[in-house]
Amino acid sequence: MDIKKTTVSLLRNLSRFREHHSEIIKQVLPELLAMLPSSDMGTDLPMDVTVSLCHVLINLCQADTQSVRAVVNHGALPKIISISTRDNGYGPTRAAQTAGVLLHTMWNQVELRGAYKKAGYRKSDFINSRTLKAQPARD
Repeated sequence: MDIKKTTVSLLRNLSRFREHHSEIIKQVLPELLAMLPSSDMGTDLPMDVTVSLCHVLINLCQADTQSVRAVVNHGALPKIISISTRDNGYGPTRAAQTAGVLLHTMWNQVELRGAYKKAGYRKSDFINSRTLKAQPARD
């Protein structure tokens, strides 16, 4: 598991630089998305790895619509929505909060809203009470 954590942390750092985005998308995006926990809460992936995976996707999705489209085309949206609903009994988990920020970032790509709706998703899948709480406070 340490190798996964280290690899995802490295990719999180690389994803902060737009010049690496196309290579990340071409070479490792399918593997990153496959690592995301699915709706069955029984995953052996540590929470901090899931959080880092979501941060990689946030960094990619902030850049342009093609990155968001690649994430959606690889079927990751149901996993991201599922992660955003996780609760530890005291409120949303860190992974849920980060997934909520990711969903907001994806919804902010206005050009893709029609594609989301065509695929059966609604605005409430992206923007809802859980994901609103995950947003950083604006002064």
